[in-house]
Amino acid sequence: MATDAGADKENVGQSTMNRPRCAQKGLPQVLEQLSAASGNQAVIWSIVEQTLPTLGSSSVVVSSVCRTALLAWGEDRRFFTDERYVKLWLRYARSTFSQDCVEGLHVFQHMHDQGIGRTSGMFYCRWAEALVQADTEQTAQALDVVNRGIAAGAQPLEYLQKAQRRIEEFALSRGTGTHQNTRPIAYSEHSQPVDTLPQQQQQQQ
Repeated sequence: MATDAGADKENVGQSTMNRPRCAQKGLPQVLEQLSAASGNQAVIWSIVEQTLPTLGSSSVVVSSVCRTALLAWGEDRRFFTDERYVKLWLRYARSTFSQDCVEGLHVFQHMHDQGIGRTSGMFYCRWAEALVQADTEQTAQALDVVNRGIAAGAQPLEYLQKAQRRIEEFALSRGTGTHQNTRPIAYSEHSQPVDTLPQQQQQQQ
């Protein structure tokens, strides 16, 4: 019995050590599932929500999943205000930004130009946050982005108002030399960074 218990412990240890490799092996299957679900938005969203947490937090992995999901989703404009579709784009933008801030900002600009997330307060907040993270001199541009969201009637309004205050406070603290420990924007939603625009989007630009 003692021998069996020792073997069980050894097996558990080996299983734990192998989990990251297993998760990475699952990525191709997830991408295949997403591609096969092309046009079925409910299934695509379900696959993303169920599998993304199991694949780790790597921005490369998250961007691969979200890029494939967006391509499979389709480009019907009626989805441009769909919360699920906007969240996919935001995860994709954040993961892009974490790898290359310039490319990440291009994704946010693309979303704005296409009208993706135009009624989402979180979209404007995330875009403003990225601008300040990329360059603390861009507080004026970040504030302009937030004001665009307010003017567009994006919701929830409190996200935008909070971001507006934080940016203004950050800009003021920079002027007094006390900005080192001041975060420009605070969010109530957890940040999840999710590499370039999907191929179909690149071709449109």
